[in-house]
Amino acid sequence: MAQPQTAAPQPPKIPASGKELYNELMGKIEPELTTDQIPLLPEKYKNETPDQAAVRAERYNKAYAAYEAAYAAYMQQLAGEVSSYRRSAFGSVEAKDRQKETAALDELESLITTPTP
Repeated sequence: MAQPQTAAPQPPKIPASGKELYNELMGKIEPELTTDQIPLLPEKYKNETPDQAAVRAERYNKAYAAYEAAYAAYMQQLAGEVSSYRRSAFGSVEAKDRQKETAALDELESLITTPTP
């Protein structure tokens, strides 16, 4: 009896670079701190007062703390996805081997049980 085909699992999706990951996470927290926006900040805030700068610095500090938490959560999730992928990949290979072995055993069994003329 033929076993159903087992498709190989897809690996977890990961950003192409650390910069992309940083921008993806930070963009949800504080868009001004993404890598394309940071160079624009001096011009944007050139006329701010020291008090305004202090408030902004505090906001950025909170954003970086939130980023660290988001990064840790992302890495934990990714580790789980990688572990799951590894188990699925091994399971897929084992299932394919099992299919081959079953087919070979079925063929041997049919040769043994088929009467010869």
